[in-house]
Amino acid sequence: MEGRFIVKLPFKTEHSRCQNGKLFEMAARRFMSLEKKLQSNQDFQREYTKKNSVKQVQGIEFKNEIKQLRSRGCVPKESKIRNLCPIFDEIGILRVGGRIQQSKVDYDTQHPIILPAKSHLSRLLIMNAHKKTWHSGPQIMLNYLRSKYWILRAKDQVKKYYRECTTCIRYSKKTTQQLMGQLPEVRLKPSPPFSSGNIKDCLE
Repeated sequence: MEGRFIVKLPFKTEHSRCQNGKLFEMAARRFMSLEKKLQSNQDFQREYTKKNSVKQVQGIEFKNEIKQLRSRGCVPKESKIRNLCPIFDEIGILRVGGRIQQSKVDYDTQHPIILPAKSHLSRLLIMNAHKKTWHSGPQIMLNYLRSKYWILRAKDQVKKYYRECTTCIRYSKKTTQQLMGQLPEVRLKPSPPFSSGNIKDCLE
């Protein structure tokens, strides 16, 4: 269902050789430890949920690319993410490759997470970027997003969301200019000095 994501249990495959009882006990201990950590740390809970949501979206949208990248080390030639030189991080999330690994910027900035253009998660991230940048324009939103995520066709999606924002529409419209009235006759026709004047009473 759109807007909902399934979070997998933290079972490790390297313990598959253990006996069933030991495997279950080990998985239960890991699950209880993770549950306590999620309950005590909200930031960790949000980050854990976000990363699992990203993996689920990537598994649906880039299924063939992930399969071939794991088996052959490259993505198909007709893939729309081939020019991004995708790589896997330590938890299996698909990221942009790039050539700035020696830079001192954050890992998320070096290798942004790849996301499809039309997905509910991408729209939520664009909406969050719009709010975090205080309803800024598309360019500032793009800079904010690309510090951590690389959404395909992000420029078009950001512009679309910006045009649909009611707050931005309301404050981006130009104010109407009041038209000046007609000038009086005495200011338009030439006449001798002091032939017309105006007396203004000053009341104390």
